[in-house]
Amino acid sequence: MDEEIIIETLDRVEQELHNIRVEIHNLNKKLRTATNNTFVTSTGTNYLSIKDLCKFCSCGDTKARKIMAMLPHVRIGKQQYVLLQDLQKYIKENNGIVVHW
Repeated sequence: MDEEIIIETLDRVEQELHNIRVEIHNLNKKLRTATNNTFVTSTGTNYLSIKDLCKFCSCGDTKARKIMAMLPHVRIGKQQYVLLQDLQKYIKENNGIVVHW
């Protein structure tokens, strides 16, 4: 009985690892696309808004704000923007983005 539970748990863990690998693969494709400057922002410029960061990083609003706080950014009114080139530079120099909660 215990052996069956262990096997089921291992199967679930393997499936979750597979899902994580697929997500990493998809993020890497997005990063390659952005590195080629083909990422289109909502502003039509090289400035990324919080909304753009959410789309670019496949994350929510809170995580996008944490990412923006780690980068040089500008504030126009209530909106914050980061340059796409600054984001790309940060990703290259740090081998990705690590956000601590």
